[in-house]
Amino acid sequence: MNLLLHHKIVLSYIVLVVIIGVSAVTVLNGHIRLNKLENEIAGLHSIHGDINIIHHRITTLATYGESVIIWSKKDYEKYSRFRNTTDSLLVCLKQPCREFIRPGRIDTLRQLLAQKEKHLYNLMNIIQNHIQTGINSPIMMINMRLLTAMRVQEQ
Repeated sequence: MNLLLHHKIVLSYIVLVVIIGVSAVTVLNGHIRLNKLENEIAGLHSIHGDINIIHHRITTLATYGESVIIWSKKDYEKYSRFRNTTDSLLVCLKQPCREFIRPGRIDTLRQLLAQKEKHLYNLMNIIQNHIQTGINSPIMMINMRLLTAMRVQEQ
């Protein structure tokens, strides 16, 4: 009888140790999964921040391009540097965003921005040629007044 009680006590301790072990493994597994999720969320937040930065830069490029009528060579160079930096950011973002943005779309956006820069450069040259040759259309006269006002404000 004493031996049977002793076996029951040992068996209950073994069951208790197994339950504690399974509980510990479950908790550790939960912590590991939680850490993985936190790392993934941190990566997504980083990508989200980078996308916001690129969105802001593209909006800035669009806004800055609207003033091509009054650009000088220096303004074009500023636009070009800004566009090149944006292009580099897009290249860096292509790999981390591969899961939810096709790389071809990023490449298309980069090509569109490069083409827009070329068109703005050509437009700036056309306007500068009109100014230098003295073609005085009403629109050019208004633009010259705007250009003069902008230059005065910059100084």
